Amino acid sequence: MTEDVFQAVQQLQKLSCKYFYSSPYWTERTDRAISSILSNPSKSGNPHHLVRNMLSDARKILHRRNEICSFTQIKTCNDDSGQDIETIADFRFEDLETVFQYEDWLERACLSDKDKIIFNLLLHGSEAQEVAEKLGITIEQARVQISRTRKRAKARWEADINV
Repeated sequence: MTEDVFQAVQQLQKLSCKYFYSSPYWTERTDRAISSILSNPSKSGNPHHLVRNMLSDARKILHRRNEICSFTQIKTCNDDSGQDIETIADFRFEDLETVFQYEDWLERACLSDKDKIIFNLLLHGSEAQEVAEKLGITIEQARVQISRTRKRAKARWEADINV
């Protein structure tokens, strides 16, 4: 294994640990990136670029998989007993795809680190109380910060979409 691959894997493992409990999407994305980079251990190049490229490839794979799964039709299949079983796509995760899109955008968005943290907490269902606890501020301050973050994120989102 080259030193470049070793450093890239270390960066990906740190990223995976960072999101392990908070984002199953990022955990899977980093895991795919690690598997991908380890499939060619003799690769060389800037470790930062290797990480970026592998994460990008993993994102494409996950989004493509979600596109395929979201269009699954109702179908009938046979189990081992010979009986027909109806299978239906699990559409509970359609909203999860939206969360993935926002997470991807948030990663690249021109927002402050504090805004990104608040927006990410909101994206995963946190309320003002949880935001206040995470940031070490009062609930009233958290509500103000949430309101301001939403306003800035909305403006940035609209600017990015209209580009």
